[in-house]
Amino acid sequence: MANPAPEYSECQHEHELLAYRDAVNGSRMYTYQCQECGRQSNWIRHGDLDRSRMDNAIPIDDGLRDRYWRRNNEEKTRVQRELIEEGKAQHKEEYYRYLASSEWRRKAARRQELNKRLFGGMCEICFDRKAVLCHHITYDRIYREWIGDLAAICQECHKDVHPEHQKERSGRGDGAG
Repeated sequence: MANPAPEYSECQHEHELLAYRDAVNGSRMYTYQCQECGRQSNWIRHGDLDRSRMDNAIPIDDGLRDRYWRRNNEEKTRVQRELIEEGKAQHKEEYYRYLASSEWRRKAARRQELNKRLFGGMCEICFDRKAVLCHHITYDRIYREWIGDLAAICQECHKDVHPEHQKERSGRGDGAG
């Protein structure tokens, strides 16, 4: 027996056509299939259809559903990317305000003190140059960082870690992040 039709749920489209699938035993099975999204009704008994309708039925298009969802997902992905970009711009402003705050300066100073005790004030990446910046190792707890979420590093290593930010930071001058 052929695979049963997917569970039918009403779609909002008005492009349903009678469609068929040939079963393994050679008989034809009929269903209504939306030509927009590929959704199918339950199988229809032959006795419920007249001969002319069965003769005009089209083969079930198994690719319709995939093509519909792919188009839908591409559109959703595009919209999500736009929202993410908008959110990034808002987050950036909030983040830069945070880096200029007394709360951040206090956390960075504590990390620098710990660095002096543990590493003699040297960069925690290269250990060649003096640590002058406090860097987020993770942003998992942004705005409520644990001291282990931060590292004291030199300017050169910070440039290597964030090459994409050098242009936008050049005018900021807070030396943190």
